[in-house]
Amino acid sequence: MTIKIAYYEVRRHIDFYLVQQHVEREQFLYGTSEGVRCATRTFTWKQLHDISYKPFSSGEGLLYLHTYQGMFSYRVKENPTPFLRFAEERIRC
Repeated sequence: MTIKIAYYEVRRHIDFYLVQQHVEREQFLYGTSEGVRCATRTFTWKQLHDISYKPFSSGEGLLYLHTYQGMFSYRVKENPTPFLRFAEERIRC
């Protein structure tokens, strides 16, 4: 079984007229039987020791992957409960 959740990266740059531009890109976190994969990283379930979520009043929040290589945060706009449950079941094993 595979589950996915969208996360958003914001890139900021200064254009030709010295105006700061914000470019938002949608990416996906995939939970698979092997681990969690995103556009730039892959973690096996053995590399993860926790997953958590911090909601904000705007309805968005940060999904945190706690790994042995550090903590990685992902900005999400949708309810992450199904993804959290999926990951927690596999991390606890």
